[in-house]
Amino acid sequence: MLHAALRLAAELGRAFDGRLLIVHILPIEMPSMFVEFPTPASDATLIDIARDRFARHVAEVLGEGPPPAYEVEVRWGIARLDIVPYAIERRADVIVIGTHGRTGITHVLLGSVAERVVRTAACPVGGRRRACHRHRLGG
Repeated sequence: MLHAALRLAAELGRAFDGRLLIVHILPIEMPSMFVEFPTPASDATLIDIARDRFARHVAEVLGEGPPPAYEVEVRWGIARLDIVPYAIERRADVIVIGTHGRTGITHVLLGSVAERVVRTAACPVGGRRRACHRHRLGG
């Protein structure tokens, strides 16, 4: 999650006394004939390592002021397909998502996770671009 989006989520959490569910979806890679198939043990180890690294990153970004209550989850998946079902499963009131702000041919070729989430989510979605100016709630 981009810093700007994480900070926006934290501001919303503090303003509305909410709890943040911060999820990072590790991309599923298709194994080739030259790569071993992952085993459940190695998958669990990779998830644990990624969760620890992501939790440290989140704590560092949220370090400014008292953080809202939050939990971190890391899971395997395809972000553009798995974010909305996760939000439904966890009964999220709002989704805050970071976006790279790609345009032109890069956007056409790679698509936009944020755009798909906005189109398919059952709840409001807020997004922040990488080079976005910070906006403070309440003025």
